[in-house]
Amino acid sequence: MIFVRWAAGLTAAAAVLGVVPAFAADLPAYEPPAAVSIPAPAPLKPWQGFSLGLLGTYGFGKGNELSGLNVNGPMFGGLAGIHGQVGNWVLGAEFDGSFGAIGGSRAKAKAGAPANDVFEAIRPLGPVDGALTLAVLSEGLGKQPGAAAQQAAFARESFTYPAKTSIDQFYSFRGRVGYAFDNVLLYGTGGIAVAHVKLKSDHPVLGAYDDENFGFTPVVGGGVEYKFTDSLSLRAEYLYAMPFKVAMKQKQEDWSAPNRTNASFDGTHMIRAGISYHLPIN
Repeated sequence: MIFVRWAAGLTAAAAVLGVVPAFAADLPAYEPPAAVSIPAPAPLKPWQGFSLGLLGTYGFGKGNELSGLNVNGPMFGGLAGIHGQVGNWVLGAEFDGSFGAIGGSRAKAKAGAPANDVFEAIRPLGPVDGALTLAVLSEGLGKQPGAAAQQAAFARESFTYPAKTSIDQFYSFRGRVGYAFDNVLLYGTGGIAVAHVKLKSDHPVLGAYDDENFGFTPVVGGGVEYKFTDSLSLRAEYLYAMPFKVAMKQKQEDWSAPNRTNASFDGTHMIRAGISYHLPIN
């Protein structure tokens, strides 16, 4: 009896052992989970976006028709720009406006001083057959009432007279192309500028003159900009305003001396420094 029970138990165990391997064989093979793909971060473009800033300028140069009258002085203003970045190359555009006085002036000189006439209205040539001959360099001067008598009165000696000119507003619209070394940007810039010019004089023959107007000139330059935080940068820049002439609004009806109603500048150099706040677009 005991033998029968053992035999039955062994038979049952063998049946279980036979079923388990068969069941295990029916299960799918184990496969590890697929690796999760994490996209690579987009390349950083620290110079791409909008910028707003403050700008300081020191300008200097020389008037062309304003003979010997040097101009210099400071201006202060602001700037705004938008830039894109492709690799290390930075392309963009900027607008800036400044106010101040890049100007020059002189007081009336003593009699006998070297001739330094802003408008070069007349120049003594010397006596011919006992009469004083004058070179009239400004067109229409002889049309002035009483001009001959006034010329004879002061043409025996050289003279200067009070004069003043200044650029009191300066706006530029420029493109910028630069190459970035991380947080340092080296760039060139160029575009068009609008200058508001004032002109004053007190000529002994032509009388007092006081007028102002806007003129246009191309500008070119370059600089370096350094980002000392993610949002703030400092710049140092040189800008050159090419020679330009401003036609004044005031005209005289009875004569048409061209220098009377124009102010010209024989190139103006500008050393500029600024700080900007950047709004990135990535």
